[in-house]
Amino acid sequence: SLELLTEVESLLNPGRHVDHLLMPDPYQKCDFAAANDFIAGEAKKRPGTRALMVVHPTMTADDVEKSVLRHRFVGFKPYLWYAPVENMWDARIPDFMPEHQLAVANRFGLIIGLHLSKKRAIADPENLNDLEHLTEKYPRVRWILYHNARSYHSWAIEEAAPRLRRIQNVWIEGSSVCESAAFDATF
Repeated sequence: SLELLTEVESLLNPGRHVDHLLMPDPYQKCDFAAANDFIAGEAKKRPGTRALMVVHPTMTADDVEKSVLRHRFVGFKPYLWYAPVENMWDARIPDFMPEHQLAVANRFGLIIGLHLSKKRAIADPENLNDLEHLTEKYPRVRWILYHNARSYHSWAIEEAAPRLRRIQNVWIEGSSVCESAAFDATF
């Protein structure tokens, strides 16, 4: 709950105001409607708190747009294991974040919180090709690449940097990354 999160934040950061970007966990057997309703309800409890909607590639553009408008979601959280491919680690970005949903995100200037697939993560040429194509086609979408663009070590972000730094509207978040060299390479 937001109340428990706020209590934990007050212990970790006493006297400091913290706003949150909430999102449901993308369980394999997810009740999408219930997860999205819950997280939206928590976000509405406090001004400054926002939420992402967990999405499945089979959700229609109309369905995701209605949820965005009803719950005031600021973006989508797709996940690899929803991709309709044999091996989620081979999935391309549009396999689990389809363009009909990206069109909605573009219309509203939403965030896409993205976990990258592929063995080489951000250094994979298909991931970079997809990001270049999708950011050009949907210029109002703001991409957050989770876990340092899945660069837990420095090599992937170092390899991707020449292309990645030219792509607009991409941010990198660093949770779960423990190697300082990975952060050094990102910075």
